[in-house]
Amino acid sequence: GGGGGGYISGGSSYNTLSSRPRSAGARRVQRRNRPGDRTETASVSSHTTGGSGGVGGGVIGVCHPEGLTVTLVVEGRGYGIIVRPPPHSQTDPDTAMPVVAAIDPGGPADKSSVICLGDRLVGVNGRSVAGIGVSEVTQMIANSRPTVTLDLEFDVAESVVPSSGTFAVKLPRRHNGLGITLTASRRAGPDEPLLISEVIRGSPAHRSGTLQPGDRLLAIDKTRLEHLTLEDARNILACCEDIVTLRVQKDDLFSEEESGALVVYTVELVRHGGALGITISGSEEPFDPIYIAGLASGGLADRTGAIHVGDRLLAINGSSLRGKPLSEAIAMLQNSGTL
Repeated sequence: GGGGGGYISGGSSYNTLSSRPRSAGARRVQRRNRPGDRTETASVSSHTTGGSGGVGGGVIGVCHPEGLTVTLVVEGRGYGIIVRPPPHSQTDPDTAMPVVAAIDPGGPADKSSVICLGDRLVGVNGRSVAGIGVSEVTQMIANSRPTVTLDLEFDVAESVVPSSGTFAVKLPRRHNGLGITLTASRRAGPDEPLLISEVIRGSPAHRSGTLQPGDRLLAIDKTRLEHLTLEDARNILACCEDIVTLRVQKDDLFSEEESGALVVYTVELVRHGGALGITISGSEEPFDPIYIAGLASGGLADRTGAIHVGDRLLAINGSSLRGKPLSEAIAMLQNSGTL
């Protein structure tokens, strides 16, 4: 977070694999949200905070819920967030979740850049607040010093973007920017586009439903980037107005996924302290693909029957590998815990 007011706790994920063993053989599942998770909304991407502006502008469309955990550090009298009961017509009182009704400009919640008006509050410091009155929830937050950890649910637009060609997306600029990190390919020539290497969970970029690591950033507002350096682009983003228009081209992997050329599935492995039995290959070039290079015979991964040499590894425990070099992917596997 900016200025020490708040910081994000928890990883980012975007269209990624999760896993669960076929304990009796790993299951294959389509990497798509369940139809039941989609909802119609009149404010798909129009979340605002303290006058920051909205994403998109309240266009009716389809969205799906995602979760986020944020830890805020208290400043002055509190955390700069007010919650209210949800609309009575939309929820069961026993499972009702308070919604974010106001965010103090410049406060810890605002500085986190990932909390927006209308977000549903799922938990406070690990305790579910479903069905709990707003006054009690407010007191729970106020009594938590010097930090509070909030579990939130928010909507991400099911945006329709072209699998090839370019498109424009308008995003509100927050305290910490748009929620994207840029990089340049090590092999890039002077006219090669800059790449989005990270999309921060809960940020305006993430909520738009349009941007992913690997996307090519072609222009910021009316400034084309083909002859500019990475530092030039960062400076332009830092000086943008409240609403920023990005011109983007999807990466090749997105095109393959949307065309059905790739079969994408998830596998969960419970290691029980043992090795996964996987060797991966790739390079330190962030956008080179990472593949399964070997499987230990009879090892955990081999026994699932779902993982094969030559498969492309897209994500580990919900964290996308787009924009990550081989060394980081290896570290993620080594630190993946028991699941």
